[in-house]
Amino acid sequence: MTGDITVHDPTMLRATDGTYLLCSTHGGLEDRTSTDRIAFSRSGNAFNSPPS
Repeated sequence: MTGDITVHDPTMLRATDGTYLLCSTHGGLEDRTSTDRIAFSRSGNAFNSPPS
């Protein structure tokens, strides 16, 4: 695997369009995406700022 892959408590899903979603608790609730399940890039966070 390559790209932004430092995560905690990972869960990987495959969307209906074939995109892979890697969700984790690293720095909040973060999402990373990949089209080939090898190279991931950060795509967002569930929170605008980390919860206290």
